[in-house]
Amino acid sequence: MSKTPTAPKNPISRPRRVGLISLGCAKNLVDAEIMLGSLLREGIEIVNDASQADAVIVNTCSFIDAAQEESVDTILEYSALREASRRGQALIVSGCMPQRYRDELPKLMPEVDVFMGIDQVEQVGALVNEAIAKRASRVGTEAETPKAPQGARVKGRLKELEKQAMPTRRLSGAPIVSARVASP
Repeated sequence: MSKTPTAPKNPISRPRRVGLISLGCAKNLVDAEIMLGSLLREGIEIVNDASQADAVIVNTCSFIDAAQEESVDTILEYSALREASRRGQALIVSGCMPQRYRDELPKLMPEVDVFMGIDQVEQVGALVNEAIAKRASRVGTEAETPKAPQGARVKGRLKELEKQAMPTRRLSGAPIVSARVASP
């Protein structure tokens, strides 16, 4: 008698665990709360200690240069930490940066398993599962995690892209800057 092949079982016998680092504005905080609520609804545990997580989400901001630099630094620092001690842990980058630089970031930061724009907040559960699967396929193969480029290179390229963005013209003479805030 031949057996019908069965789907591989989830190697994690407990619920998946996710940690989240949220950077930036109040909107990012709201997006983070929506993501965490969606994950909890799907039976995914939320952990405060990243070393206990199967995946970590870095929720980024790219509204001003300083926030963008903090986001890049946090991603690269976390990636280096993961490489040193938690190679099997998935890394997801969400928020304004992946939304704004959707095409460029995967080339600049190949160590990130999944990028998630602000228009994908409600898909976080599926994206966590995708990131964990992608990471598992990378670990233990010859094509392990690509080495991260230096932070200065990433930041420089993002500034170049900023200059290529749509030009703006101030409508008021006052020293204020208008901002476009998008929602999913």
